Amino acid sequence: MEEQPFLEDFAPEDCRTEEEIVAEQEVEIDLLAKAQEFAELNEEKRQLKAKLAKVEEKLKTIDSQICEKMIFENPNIKVRVGFDKKGKPIFKTVFVSETLWAGYLGEDNKDLLNAMKEAGLEDMVSESFNTQSLSAYVRGFDPDGALSLEELRTKLPTQIQPFVKLSKKANVKVKS
Repeated sequence: MEEQPFLEDFAPEDCRTEEEIVAEQEVEIDLLAKAQEFAELNEEKRQLKAKLAKVEEKLKTIDSQICEKMIFENPNIKVRVGFDKKGKPIFKTVFVSETLWAGYLGEDNKDLLNAMKEAGLEDMVSESFNTQSLSAYVRGFDPDGALSLEELRTKLPTQIQPFVKLSKKANVKVKS
């Protein structure tokens, strides 16, 4: 069995403290070059955010132009979006997705909050209520999306029916 060396057996450069090692590494960093790189990356980030904002605005405009037409004419359209490295076409499906959202009717949410508490939904209520949680709860009454909004309203606890606003929002999406 080989003996493990004692601290005295190491050469002085092997016994540097952690602070000495960190200080030596910091000296090796070219501050000006790193500051330059940081500034360039920050500028690239700013430009990409600006480009993304423009792309998102174009998507929103096109969505509003084609969503309703797609619902009635063709809710799924397969389109070519480019080619892979081997020259094979890449296709994506543009489709209409409809999501049910629930919120409060009128200008004040207090009636709905009280009604939700009476209906046993107090875990969704604080000073306000979580719209996503309430919407998910309401979607649970119609998982297939087959009911009209008024039919769905009748499935909800009677305490919240007069105070809950139901609406559907359709958006165009892309999947691979």
